[in-house]
Amino acid sequence: MHDEEKNNMHKLTALLIGDEIDDGVYLIDPDGNITDVNRKYCEITGIKQSDCLGKSATDITKEYFITTEAASTRALNEKEKVIVMTRARLTGKELMVTACPLKNDDGSVRLVITVLRDITQLKKLEEQLHKSKKITEQ
Repeated sequence: MHDEEKNNMHKLTALLIGDEIDDGVYLIDPDGNITDVNRKYCEITGIKQSDCLGKSATDITKEYFITTEAASTRALNEKEKVIVMTRARLTGKELMVTACPLKNDDGSVRLVITVLRDITQLKKLEEQLHKSKKITEQ
């Protein structure tokens, strides 16, 4: 299988899996542009697919997220997995973002797959637990 075919298979697999899970998934190319997003990405972030496809991940991050740098762009540049916490501006959801580069045989990055997990409810439960501990310590 040629590199381009492998690349397309990885993209297809990632998006198919991504539409079956509760996490948002998007892919960027070696130039840092968003090539694909799954349905859940749009739900979690409030961003329309048409507003992000073909755009720079860095530009989308600056406009739609409360963070200084796109995890996917950082993973592309560092050629290793990156995990960051952020918040979506449109929905207010707290997110854990994990970006993983997929490399060619020569070590160059062919694409970065980025997964956004909505941790809003988890954060609320954590706050409740913290408040409960404070009350019991008094």
